Amino acid sequence: MNYAEVEARDINRVVRWFEARGIEAMAHPRHLSEPSPDLDLCLNGALVGYCEVKSLGLDPWDWSNAIVGEEDLLRFEGNYIGPIDKTKARLANSIVKASKQVAHAASASDLAKVVAVVGHGPDTDRFDVQAVLRGSETREGLPPYSESENPNKEVASARKQIDAVIWLGSDNDDLLMINEGDPARSKRYRDLLSKP
Repeated sequence: MNYAEVEARDINRVVRWFEARGIEAMAHPRHLSEPSPDLDLCLNGALVGYCEVKSLGLDPWDWSNAIVGEEDLLRFEGNYIGPIDKTKARLANSIVKASKQVAHAASASDLAKVVAVVGHGPDTDRFDVQAVLRGSETREGLPPYSESENPNKEVASARKQIDAVIWLGSDNDDLLMINEGDPARSKRYRDLLSKP
């Protein structure tokens, strides 16, 4: 199976995730000159948001745990000097890129901006997504991602533009993370995206 086939399968998986919540997800019109998300999200015929789907772990580079160079380390970890793996660097880059795609589509509106990350491979799980969003490897006491101070300035900026991140891993290892920065907005999207 080539990358395009896997990506199409991942988009279909995300569409089914939304359908289970009563939300219709359909292909967003592509504009070659500007960033755009993969999906428009509609509820009862009304546009309620956008979703960008990212597939992670489709090639050996993603599955590698080799330590990256210091320039990548500093970019990912901000002021913290410590080892990171290429999977988390790829995940951080995917979240930053996806945030720009959904934010551009919803720039002048109050529509939901959602990023769905579909994991492939044994080295990526929900904790990796949480660690990238929080900027911390701590697995206990996992706060909502907007409450922590992320040392990676690009990820910190990106997560402010995203209302929700959906992780769809293997073995039904799914997770919905809502940006808790604005209580009214976070309640709206928690109600929208939670199963009925």
